[in-house]
Amino acid sequence: MAILVSQYWAYDTDGHYYYLTEAGMIKYTGYKELLDLWKNAQQRLKLQGRLLHQEYTKSAYNIKPKRFRHKDIVEYCVYKNENGEVNAIVDALVNFVEAVYDSELDREILQGKPFPQVLLQPLVDSGVYFRGETHYEVPEDEYLVGY
Repeated sequence: MAILVSQYWAYDTDGHYYYLTEAGMIKYTGYKELLDLWKNAQQRLKLQGRLLHQEYTKSAYNIKPKRFRHKDIVEYCVYKNENGEVNAIVDALVNFVEAVYDSELDREILQGKPFPQVLLQPLVDSGVYFRGETHYEVPEDEYLVGY
């Protein structure tokens, strides 16, 4: 298995999150003018990917031992991509860019504003975003494979 990337979205191996590229933002939203409006569009797109990742891996159950943590389980499922998790993340990123088009939502989230649940709906539908405890274990021989 390999981490999926394309010219439209990429993967940050340090933070373990996907983000849209400038080409992806233009292809999926058509908002080419954001390249001129945003001082550094690629950095802002990476910030949006990181914020989204922090939201869908945030859990009180991350204090469990490795391989049992909520974050490990979500990242492993995204890595396996058996249920279209990567496409759901890309859809959520597109929703994020569209929400930020005429606002400063990403910067407001950085300052503590709650993440709008409507942006997370593609992740909820695919099972990437869930709350509560799960009884799942990342197989030891596959733990952190590809990371």
